Amino acid sequence: MVWRLTWGQQPAPASVRIRSLPCSYTKMFITRQELKEKGFCRGTLVLYTCPCCIKGVGYAFQTFAETAKRCPFTSLITFADIVIFIVTISIYGFTSPSANNMLGPSGEAFLKLGAKWTPLILQGEVWRLVVPIFLHAGVVHILANMYAQIVVGYSSETSWGTPTIAVIYFVSGLAGNIVSAYFSPGILSVGASGAILGVIGAEVSQMIATWQRTQAHLRMSKAKYLFFSLLILVIIGVVEHDRVDNFCHAGGFGCGFCMGLLRFNRDFESKPRKIIAGVLGVLGLAGLVAILVVLFLLHGRPFYSG
Repeated sequence: MVWRLTWGQQPAPASVRIRSLPCSYTKMFITRQELKEKGFCRGTLVLYTCPCCIKGVGYAFQTFAETAKRCPFTSLITFADIVIFIVTISIYGFTSPSANNMLGPSGEAFLKLGAKWTPLILQGEVWRLVVPIFLHAGVVHILANMYAQIVVGYSSETSWGTPTIAVIYFVSGLAGNIVSAYFSPGILSVGASGAILGVIGAEVSQMIATWQRTQAHLRMSKAKYLFFSLLILVIIGVVEHDRVDNFCHAGGFGCGFCMGLLRFNRDFESKPRKIIAGVLGVLGLAGLVAILVVLFLLHGRPFYSG
């Protein structure tokens, strides 16, 4: 999540069919080459079963290490987030839980580090639209985000490849901060969840595009996973609305969804659906660009008055 800071078609993969296959034939993580060799269609939705349920904790560590190597972007970005957080804590320490219930530094510290803060962005510090993706408000915040990033990132990078997830991740993170900067100018915020939600948004687009050619049990499993993931974020956003940057979440998800409509456009079954998806994707991304232009042309008005 992005935390607001107070300041002053084909058969399912073996892992999915675990109940009907011996453990020796069940594999937790499947590479893109293996998917191709097994005859899976382009755009296949990839789901995983907990490796601990297959062969125990040792197998879980083994498969996790293998996947970390096969998904370099997710592994590197997660490693970078953790290192940056450790350095942040070593420099600024912890503030009181009453000031930051995520168990981390103060809002003033994050303001110095580059948190999203509209007044300074409008003064030319546009890097504040990117840097917050790598910052996290506290221990609770980074643990929650890194868990989501690993789960979503590894499955998506396996299915899409490194270049696709990297573009969707960073563009969605940027879009989330742009939307937040315009509609929530008085909020100091940090976090990677705008980017993570962008990846989830693209997964939703892929699910819609491949719905008809995906087996019923597989697509329903994917739909439930995405639904409950989004439901949890919505509940957190409502309950903690005074501390969660919901505009960043919405902007990141919307951007990822629109990019997914374009990236997976050829996976739609009929030409009319391809056209509709393409038009919606272009219009959505054009809207985000318009928000960025209006943000600077109108100097944040009407949401920011200086």
